[in-house]
Amino acid sequence: MRPLTRIVAFAPFAWIVWQSLLGLLYAHTRPALLVAFFVLVALMLAAQAVVMTTGTRQVPDGRLLAVLGVQAALAYLPLHWFGEPWTGMTGLLAASVLLVDMRGAWLVWSLVVLSVLGVSWPREPFLPAVSDAVDTVLTSWMIWGFSRLSSLVTQVREAREDREELVRAAVARERLRFSRDVHDVFGCSLSSIILKGELAHRLVPAEAARAREEIEAMVAASRQALTDLRRVARGYRSPLSFAAEQESVRSVLTMAGADVTMDITTPHELDPALDEALAIVLREGAANVIRHSEARSCHVTFTVSGGCARLVMVNDGVVPAAAGRRGGQGLANLGARLAELGGRAEAGVREDGRFVLLAEAPLTSRAGGRRPPTATRAEEARLVDAAR
Repeated sequence: MRPLTRIVAFAPFAWIVWQSLLGLLYAHTRPALLVAFFVLVALMLAAQAVVMTTGTRQVPDGRLLAVLGVQAALAYLPLHWFGEPWTGMTGLLAASVLLVDMRGAWLVWSLVVLSVLGVSWPREPFLPAVSDAVDTVLTSWMIWGFSRLSSLVTQVREAREDREELVRAAVARERLRFSRDVHDVFGCSLSSIILKGELAHRLVPAEAARAREEIEAMVAASRQALTDLRRVARGYRSPLSFAAEQESVRSVLTMAGADVTMDITTPHELDPALDEALAIVLREGAANVIRHSEARSCHVTFTVSGGCARLVMVNDGVVPAAAGRRGGQGLANLGARLAELGGRAEAGVREDGRFVLLAEAPLTSRAGGRRPPTATRAEEARLVDAAR
């Protein structure tokens, strides 16, 4: 419990101890009994603290029941030496019985209250004995109520902290998603714009008409990139299409001077999430070909077998500096996207110097589910050899 809630919960205990001490001092109790009183109060406080801090938050176990037994002994045995001033401690025991929340707790609580009446009546008149029993009832309810309130306050604080942690995690995930979308959506578009600008710059002196066409295409690509940026920023970007992206990638790579061949078969309509993921893989693959190679050929193969879709992109002309470099943010984004669908993405340079990008995912999205049946070495070799 928090410090403030501890003070509130233990305030009734302090009041009972104070009343008992005043009763002993008024009866001129011997110093030895006063020392024993403080020792027993300390033990009672320890037992009460265990019950108040753990009894309200977990199912009672053997340890809690043992503490409750010790507290019962501390509540009844000292009555032989201290008499009526110690009767108030039974209120602490009654409160602990309710806090432990064991089976038949209210029955045991009733027996504790009746025991106070049975202990007090032989020593004093009936009405004062009834008053002691009523004090036990009120004390137990007060301590029980304060303890439950303190426990609820602690639980609310912890729930709020957990909620704040969830909010921070959600914000971090959204930032990652936005960063990934910006990279994946605009990578190929900006590479295309740069390529068209360089081409137009080279064509201006010799072929003004062709340069004008490339500049117009560059402006159109820039407008499309701006539209995509606005959609991403507003959070309702239209999903990319694998079929539409094929022609766009073919056009961009052909303009970059690569001989593009595509062996793509789609037996049926793809799942929307998978369709967008494959479109992004194709776009990122094309962007990598433009940025990190001087490709003269690029082959794209897409197959569906065993409930799993596989896309392979192979290109030559890998720049030596890029060959020794690990995968960048784009490939990491692809892996994260496909992992959400239960798939995977791999990329690397083969022994013959060609760069291979392999992506696979199940035909039905299974976010957070098992990985799809991965391609065997023979299947991957067949797909890669077919892309030569």
